[in-house]
Amino acid sequence: MKRHLLVSILGLLALAPNASRVLAQGTAFTYQGRLTDGTNAASGNYDLRFSIFDVPAGGSSIAGPITNANVSISGGLFTATLDFGTGVFDGSPRWLQIGVRTNKVIDHAECYVKDGVHTNGLENFWSLLKRTLKGTHVHVAPFHLFRYLDDQTYRFNERKENDQTRFVRAMRTTKGRRLTYRKLTGTPQD
Repeated sequence: MKRHLLVSILGLLALAPNASRVLAQGTAFTYQGRLTDGTNAASGNYDLRFSIFDVPAGGSSIAGPITNANVSISGGLFTATLDFGTGVFDGSPRWLQIGVRTNKVIDHAECYVKDGVHTNGLENFWSLLKRTLKGTHVHVAPFHLFRYLDDQTYRFNERKENDQTRFVRAMRTTKGRRLTYRKLTGTPQD
């Protein structure tokens, strides 16, 4: 009896180092869904945009948006890996909002608008970016160019939101981050 108990305890201790690895989980998860185009199963490439909300309708965004671009959908079925970070799923009710945009190609030799798809949005973005760089930012340092692009992309993507929603969403992304003057200016350490 004592020997059986000793073997059982030794067996549990041997598994103990692996127990911590089994319990460790990240914040990413896989979402599988079905998409229809009218009454038919969707097929082709689509951009999917995911956001987490605190109420089913009219609430504020808790996390996101996360955009999975050019997702291949076959027979209406798709899979997307999502990671909204820590603290989003704290036991409170959450609702997932999914936005879908098609990726269609337009041959300008044939037409400029096809099924409501056109390139005006992209041309508008580049026009606004050029005007921002020439008018708002007096000097653009190549070191910060990606930041100017990120700023303009954020403004363009959130242009239909109000200022309060944009501000709250931007502040949520700064939690746990620190930007020093040295890093901001690209000054090397002495």
